[in-house]
Amino acid sequence: MELTGQWADTLLAFEQLFYLKLAVWGVMSLVAGSALLATLRARSRESPVLGGFGLAMAVWGVLEVALALARRHGVVMRDLAAAISLDRSLWFAMGLLVGVAMASMLAAALAWHLARRLRLVGAGVATTVHAIALAVLVLQLIPAIVR
Repeated sequence: MELTGQWADTLLAFEQLFYLKLAVWGVMSLVAGSALLATLRARSRESPVLGGFGLAMAVWGVLEVALALARRHGVVMRDLAAAISLDRSLWFAMGLLVGVAMASMLAAALAWHLARRLRLVGAGVATTVHAIALAVLVLQLIPAIVR
């Protein structure tokens, strides 16, 4: 890995931007999930798939905002060893996120085909969406480390 020309303040700015994007995504998810649940309640309609999706979106949004706020202010300038450690941690996280996306898709499919547990279908789809969105955010940060 070539890190010539990488400055600690540049990496710090990219990390802070990552957590800002995560917080924005979390807030958007929370608002969208809450709005979906409120709309279903206001119309007095029961939709297990949409209800499960909205609830999972809102919960994941709260968790992502909490993570972003907790971690954003703790970001410090990194030396070469810390930058390499961050790079490895992000690639490990990518593997986990791919696994979560695949597992949640499988869970949604099994819930649909085996048990007709429609709330789980919605929650599985929402979890897949969040895993993919987080993977995209991580993939935007990784190239910033090795410039």
